[in-house]
Amino acid sequence: MSHRHYGAMALGLIFGLALLASPTQVLAQYGGGGSKPGNNNNNNNKPKKGEYKAGSGAAVKAWSAGSLEEAKKAGKPICLYVYDSRPSDNQFAKFLESDVLANSGVGDALKGFSCYKCKEDDKGWPAEWLNAGASGAALILVSTDGRVVQIFSRAAGEDGSKPGTVKDAAKGILDYEKKLVEQAEKAKARAEADKAAEKSKASPAAGGDKK
Repeated sequence: MSHRHYGAMALGLIFGLALLASPTQVLAQYGGGGSKPGNNNNNNNKPKKGEYKAGSGAAVKAWSAGSLEEAKKAGKPICLYVYDSRPSDNQFAKFLESDVLANSGVGDALKGFSCYKCKEDDKGWPAEWLNAGASGAALILVSTDGRVVQIFSRAAGEDGSKPGTVKDAAKGILDYEKKLVEQAEKAKARAEADKAAEKSKASPAAGGDKK
């Protein structure tokens, strides 16, 4: 018998003994199905769906639930983040919390706002705003006079709620607030001027009625 024949027999014997000793390891090494049912280490290491809980993002973690009345007293525009706590894997909430609100540009723009977060079933906020966050999440920006309201929800989708879009909306409201302050100051100045004019007319030195 040739040396080549003996070598083939020896290799087959070694492989057979190894397969009996550790079939999982050998099959895996040679490209076979080496994982036992329920013990797939590769699958266990993969992230599973259902692991993201809305409201847990670092960007909103410190925000309180508050209420509309509380927010009004602060005298600043409002940023309200509404999220649905029921889904175990709220991907739109993850998008808003991780991609939008965690964005540095958005964070800087929101420094001029009073920021709050609440669940979709909270009673301290308008129902319309709460409904926007149902089955997902919503970011709502509101001016102090309530005339400007910007809502970024699942209806707008990720394309309509990108960080740049939200940042521009926040800056737009802050510019609007500056105009409100300017208008209020002008109105106050006019009122004071009118009051001074009336007082001057009534003064004897101005030739007013003498008694």
